[in-house]
Amino acid sequence: MINKIAIVWESEEGGGVNSYLKYLLSSKSFREKEITIITNVNNSGHKSLEKDFKKFKNIRFEFFSSFFVRKRNIIIKILLYFFKPLFLLITIFNLKRVLNKDYDLLLCQCGNYGTFRSEQAAIFAAKLLKIPLRFLVIHHACEKPQKFLEIFHYLTNIFLRNSASGLITVSNATLKTVKKNSNILRKNCLKTKIIHNGVPKFKENRILKKYRNIRVIMMSRLVQNKGHEILLESLKKLPYKNLKKFVFDIIGEGSERYKAKLQKLIKKSKLCNYVKIQGFKTGNSQNIISKYDLFISLTKDYEGFGLSIAEAMSSNVPVIATNVGAVSEFCNNENSTLIKPNSAKDLTKSLNDFIKKKIEFKKKSKKAQDEIHMYFNNELMGKKYFQFFNNIKYN
Repeated sequence: MINKIAIVWESEEGGGVNSYLKYLLSSKSFREKEITIITNVNNSGHKSLEKDFKKFKNIRFEFFSSFFVRKRNIIIKILLYFFKPLFLLITIFNLKRVLNKDYDLLLCQCGNYGTFRSEQAAIFAAKLLKIPLRFLVIHHACEKPQKFLEIFHYLTNIFLRNSASGLITVSNATLKTVKKNSNILRKNCLKTKIIHNGVPKFKENRILKKYRNIRVIMMSRLVQNKGHEILLESLKKLPYKNLKKFVFDIIGEGSERYKAKLQKLIKKSKLCNYVKIQGFKTGNSQNIISKYDLFISLTKDYEGFGLSIAEAMSSNVPVIATNVGAVSEFCNNENSTLIKPNSAKDLTKSLNDFIKKKIEFKKKSKKAQDEIHMYFNNELMGKKYFQFFNNIKYN
């Protein structure tokens, strides 16, 4: 019987993993389990998650000091680059002290796999402690081995595939990158499972006002690859008679440098009246997204899943999204509007279409809501996790 679960999660800031953990641990499958979330002290994302779980008596937090997520200047980073394998070894023994033998299962949350991470160390520590079940969850693309450290990555993955009980990816797109850029799955030693992310069955909670603008939300981390600059470029191409009908809110956290760059571009493009950077918003995603008329996602290259897109679909908000990574695993042109990545022209066309064909967009969003509620809900996600756990345990 699986009762006590440890979740190791190393991160710098809040993002999709925050929402994923919130929805996974809120499912019936996890609600009655005793859960400890072990994360690094400098993970800014844990604060909002602690608020989300404040009323959950079965969930507690523990903290450790990470060697891999730490603010250092460029010179120190270069000097310490080659010491990462040593840091991994030290972290194994640090986490061995944080973990204990009483846990029935370890679930490690890993973003961009491929670099040296504390989640790898946790798998090794759990193996030493003889924790029965040890799983790695990969959320984003697997990176290629770091230059000059390839042999250490190769050996680490060999030990990992013999120490972990199984590997979960949140999409087929993510699994493909793991197979392509890592040796962890070679020789079929490690059992794998694709379990798509799931969101709660949101209800429409729209605040409608007469004679108001079309409210558009872009909710993602403020980083280069999320396509914020594509949005600004597309708005410059939008006819003024249509532009003045919109208000765009950019929501998410990121570096002050990139935020300042976007603000400068907004001002230079004379879009200050139409585009607002709102920063990170605390609170329920449904309450935020459902107040908008349109959701856009403009990721340039790769999306491990696209949880905020699923949240919008569950809230019955029409979606325009770039067709990258795993997006097409739950989005199509019947339930949303898919456009080419890095195409300001396609986005401009879609925004013009939204004005002309609101009823068509709304029909798509209703279909999307039905499909997300049926196939990508968090209760189904929780069940699939325990089916995989039990399949490993009893076979």
